[in-house]
This record gives sequence, structure tokens and C-alpha cells, in this order.
Amino acid sequence: MALQTHSSQDVTVEQAFAERDWASTPLGPRAQWPESLKTALSIAMQSRFPIIIFWGLDLVQLYNQAYRPILGDKHPRALGQTARDCFPEIWDSIGPMLHGVLESGRATWSEDLMLPLVRDGHPGEYYFTFSYSPITDATGVAGVFCAVQETTAAVVARRDAERRTRELVELNRAKDTFLTNISHEFRTPLALMLAPLAQAATAIGDGPARSDIDVATRNALRLQRLVDSLLAYSRIEAGRLEPRFVRVDLCEFTRDLVASFESLAAEAGLALSIACESHADVAVDRDMWERIVFNLMSNAIKYTLDGRIDVSVHVDDATVTLSVRDTGIGIKPEHRERIFERFYRAHTEGRSAEGAGIGLALTRDLVHLHGGTIDVEDAPGGGSIFTVRIPRRNGVHAVAVEDETTTSSAPQYLAEAAGWLDAAPMLDAS
Repeated sequence: MALQTHSSQDVTVEQAFAERDWASTPLGPRAQWPESLKTALSIAMQSRFPIIIFWGLDLVQLYNQAYRPILGDKHPRALGQTARDCFPEIWDSIGPMLHGVLESGRATWSEDLMLPLVRDGHPGEYYFTFSYSPITDATGVAGVFCAVQETTAAVVARRDAERRTRELVELNRAKDTFLTNISHEFRTPLALMLAPLAQAATAIGDGPARSDIDVATRNALRLQRLVDSLLAYSRIEAGRLEPRFVRVDLCEFTRDLVASFESLAAEAGLALSIACESHADVAVDRDMWERIVFNLMSNAIKYTLDGRIDVSVHVDDATVTLSVRDTGIGIKPEHRERIFERFYRAHTEGRSAEGAGIGLALTRDLVHLHGGTIDVEDAPGGGSIFTVRIPRRNGVHAVAVEDETTTSSAPQYLAEAAGWLDAAPMLDAS
């Protein structure tokens, strides 16, 4: 039966072996093949791994069924064909390696080597990991044994993943640039708005138009806080926000920050307390610690409709623990694990539905920049307890005196919270 009566898709390697006129090939009739070739061929034919044998100086090809997909439509004519005739398009790459093994008797190794094969009538870039090993007999090196694995899919996937990574890096860089630029663009006009509003409020005093100015001021300050949070978020994302540790009496500092909310809590009908040792020398970034405390206090006031808010600071030799406990609406279990994710909003109830889902995420990042952790749990009897823990040993690298040069963000937080008290509470309909 002639080979031409079959298509390359139908002819198995075993069929091709049986039908090949081996006497017309450089190998001659199969009965005359040397034992070393028969042994190597037996190993190859029983293997499920792609294997091809190149025999003699002409490098005549013998291969197993697992190797057939690598050949494409070169099968079955590739069986008994010389490597040079079968692979002219890659001969400049594989020819020197094959002859090098015949001449030196030393094996080669190639990993993810790109070979521009013409397969199924189409040229393409294909990748292979393979070795060329010498087959020896009494005369020396008689042939080359090749175990090969095509790695095209893995290489392309890895290349696509690397390209995607580069694209994500560029996207993050563009996002960082955008957030930074837009934040600066907003901050300037907001500052130019707030100064005239303050002057107008002073000039009008307690006149009838004062309430409109107060509303405009509160909203400008709220927008300013959102812009500052976005700017801090973009800097953290870009790795450009680093804490500047200074030594402070953390009890006194935290007590002053919490005291900013006393009148607001009283207006909301909430009891507010803070418990702390009389003195605790701790190294923190003042601005970041202020944001941590203010974010947790604002969150507590927003979601505590009645009852109390209790703040405590405990300092031991190794750890600083800040706790903010409220009697508010609490956090449902399905939201608790995601509460610190950026832009995730767990609540649809509270004093206001406003918020971009940045506050607690930013708080977490600021705590992490201090080398610490933050978590939340249900408070006994209702409400939530947010707990921040940071190492006290940061003081080793702190400057010796307090840094009083930063501008407090208290007006922004207090103005926003004051706006919540003017509106009716937003209740969850679920």
C-alpha cells in the first residue's frame, strides 16, 4: 500500500513505519539495522514523551507517535527523511548542534528555544525545550537521541502575562499621575474659596445669610478632605508616602485629637470618653496618626445614632494599642472582612449616605506604614470596636522633638460631621 493513499492526519507512525520503503533510504532494509539503532528505537517507540532519533552522518529521522504533532503536515514523509531535507527553515539553528553532538559526543540542552518552523503550510514562531544526546556503539557516536517538549503555549502565556504586568504598571502610573494632578487642581481653587468664605462669615456675623455661608464652608472643607485623602491614597499606591517619625506624648496628642469631637458628640447626643496613661513617649508620624484617629472618630459618629463612643490608648514596652468603641449599628458579618477595602461601602444606614469608601482603607494603609495592624470586632451589647496596634520601637529612628509644622485636618473632618447632624439619619430599608 502506498503512503500517498493516506492523508497525513490519518497515518499513524506505526503505519508509516510499516509502509515505508526503507531500502530506498540511507538506513537500508530494517533487517540490516544495527542493534544500537534498534535498541534506541525500541525505547522511543514505547515512550509517551515526544522523541526523535537522528541516525548516521545523514541524520535520518525516526520518531514516535508522541512526536507527530510537532511535525504537523511534515508527517509521514519526515519518517526516514534527513533532518536537513525535513527542516530546511531551521537547519541553521539545529544543524550545528546535531553535528556538534556527532563530532564531540557531548549532549546539548536548549530551553524555550524559538524555532521558526513551517508547519501545516504556515510559518510561525514555535518554542521547544529539548536535549540532543549521543547514541554510541562500537564505532563511536552513531546517532542523536532527542527528547523534546513544545513550550509555545507556556512561553506565549508568560509573555502575555509580562506584557499585561507592564500595562498594569503603566496604568497605575497614569492613575497616580491623574490623581495627583487632579488633587492639586482641586486644592488651589478650594483654598481660594475658603478664604473669602471665612472673611464673609466674619463680616456678616450672625446675620440671616450666615447659615448659607456655613453650608458652603462645610461642603468646601468636605471636598478638601476628600481631595487630600485621594492625594494620600495615590502617594501610598505609588510608594511615595513615607512616615516621618517624631516622638510625642501619644496620650496627650490623642486626647487633644479626640477632644476636637467633644462638642460635636454632645450635639449628637453621644457620650464621649478617652482613657490613657498620663504620659507615653511614642514615635509616630503626627499627620498620619491624626488621620487615623480622625477617620475612626468620624466613622464612629457617623454610624452611632445614640449611646457613646469610648477611646482608649494603651502603651507597653513593645506595642501601642488604640481602641475606638461605639454603640452604633455595628458591621454585618458579610461586610466585616471587606470593610478595609478601597471604595467598598458596607453601610446604607447611619447619619449620612455620603462617602467614597476611602476613609477606612486609608486608615489601614496609614497603620501599615507604621508597621502595625487594624481590625474590627463586634462590641458586647452592640456596636463595633476598631483596634489599632503599632510597634513602639519606631522611636529608635525618630527625631528627638515633636514636629509642630503640619497643618491639622480637624476643620475638614469636623465640618463634614457637622453636616451629618443637620440631616435626618439614613436608615437601612433592608
